[in-house]
Amino acid sequence: MVFNYLIVTLIIMIQACDPSDYRDPRNKCEWYVTNLTKDSLLIKTTFSSYESVILVQDTTILIDNTAFPKHDNGIFFQGIYNFNTIDDSVVVCNIKGDELIVWKESQRNDPGKQFFNEKYWQKREWEDGRYTYHEWTFELLAEDL
Repeated sequence: MVFNYLIVTLIIMIQACDPSDYRDPRNKCEWYVTNLTKDSLLIKTTFSSYESVILVQDTTILIDNTAFPKHDNGIFFQGIYNFNTIDDSVVVCNIKGDELIVWKESQRNDPGKQFFNEKYWQKREWEDGRYTYHEWTFELLAEDL
């Protein structure tokens, strides 16, 4: 009798979760930066696999991407952080390497435009088949630097 309850409980638990969602996450997330200044810029990050990139005038580049299981609603923008103890940062430099601005994750709620604050990003979300795509774009303006 106890064995039957155990079997029924296991079947319910297996049906309640979708382990394939972890192997094939349904929420694809991408973060882009657009350079709307008149200069080419060097961008250095601590969170991205692209540790530094050159961003020429009037172009947009992918700076990070990831995917989350479908039930992890609400953490998509935070995926740009490493989720560890490091204070993630973005450093924008001119082509010579001179620092123009540094944004730190720990300062995301400070006054002024902050790279790590979602309200300064443009978000686009759409579904295609079984996937939901989340795309954020941060615009670098001359007054930011």
